Amino acid sequence: PPDFLTALDGDIKGLRVAWSPDLGFAVVDEGVLSTIRSAVHLFDDFGCSVEEATPETGEPFDIFATIVLADDYADNGHLLEKHADDLMRYVRSALEHGKRVTGAEHAMALKKLWRFRARMEDFFQEYDLLLTPTTAVPAFPVGQRPTRIAGREVSKLWGATPLTPSFNLTGNPAASIPCGFSSEGLPIGLQIVGRWGDEVTVLKASAALERARPWAGKVPSLADI
Repeated sequence: PPDFLTALDGDIKGLRVAWSPDLGFAVVDEGVLSTIRSAVHLFDDFGCSVEEATPETGEPFDIFATIVLADDYADNGHLLEKHADDLMRYVRSALEHGKRVTGAEHAMALKKLWRFRARMEDFFQEYDLLLTPTTAVPAFPVGQRPTRIAGREVSKLWGATPLTPSFNLTGNPAASIPCGFSSEGLPIGLQIVGRWGDEVTVLKASAALERARPWAGKVPSLADI
């Protein structure tokens, strides 16, 4: 395996870096975008070639829901059959949804997944890294997921976190690095995505960003939120 510690030198000069504010489908808070854009400009200073570009994969949500929930039911369906009343509402709902997925639906989702992965792989033939916001909004109070962002209605399930599921599907290594703070002092993350299997380059970029925007000693006052 690679020596991951040597990757922490943060030398990413000459890399081809793509930056996508929304992956072509997400609604992102303008305050988050402003902070992310500022961090993206740092990659020019690091000696990278940066341009705005988005993989032509489309949304991941239908594929994700079909495959992941069906797989969850395959692994844990016995809990639904024997201990339904003991399960959290969210867990029970997920298993019930997975139980309803047909074989044909699962097979079709797998075909879509292979196309999704192929398009992502094509994208990374041109770029070494992809930068996006990690979440669409700053941190929100527990149990109060946003349903409107930037004046637009969004999914209560996916609205706050539309930008990470794509890489759960493709298996591309990704890191979330704090790159700035909201008006309430909460960290805003930049998602750094690399080629499949190329964790070293993701770690190098993460180390470079942490050196340029140190954050470890900054702790928000939760009592004021």
